[in-house]
Amino acid sequence: MDRGRDVFIDGPSLYHSAKALGIKKVDYGALRGSLRTIGDNSRRIQKMWITLPPELAEGSRGKEIRAAGFNVISVSTKDSADDRQLISRIESTDHQRIAEIIVITADKDFLPVLYKIADRNIVVYLVVPRFAVAPDQTPLVGDIIRTEAREGHRKICLLNLADLNLGKKEEKTNPRLPDMEINIRVYESDPRVLERLKEAIEDLKPLLRIETRYKVN
Repeated sequence: MDRGRDVFIDGPSLYHSAKALGIKKVDYGALRGSLRTIGDNSRRIQKMWITLPPELAEGSRGKEIRAAGFNVISVSTKDSADDRQLISRIESTDHQRIAEIIVITADKDFLPVLYKIADRNIVVYLVVPRFAVAPDQTPLVGDIIRTEAREGHRKICLLNLADLNLGKKEEKTNPRLPDMEINIRVYESDPRVLERLKEAIEDLKPLLRIETRYKVN
């Protein structure tokens, strides 16, 4: 029997990471297509698991994700129950059935089980966001693996979440201010000062979308 691939996604982690990348809503159909390009493409993806809180898993969003081919695990995030359940599923991976696993998470709690799986002759692809980590924050799992790689560990293939197709990025636009009329009266007789003032106002026009009318009394 040909060994295949399994996918495990930490749903809440993916949501927050995608949001930080400017993606408000993950396109799971596009994500599924990206996942197929990871690893040995000749190996069929057998199962794709994702954790979601019950309020999402049991609603329209959960139906949408299931329709894209994912198995939804409805579990609370309280006390890291979702992480524990996904870790348990990863740990039960059968090396006789599965040759590769793809994991999406930014949680370092997954690291021990990933190394354990790698020791079973299963190739592990870990997809993480490569965001800068502030000194007072817990390091992301990607940072930990890069550190351990320098110390001789080469068991996990680290991939950048931003390289996957997660859907359309949200375009950032400057909110339009309501139209208003502002009258500025300047008591200044020096023409050089008045000219500099006019230049400053003209520089602001593209930013503020303003029209100017000058009247000299």
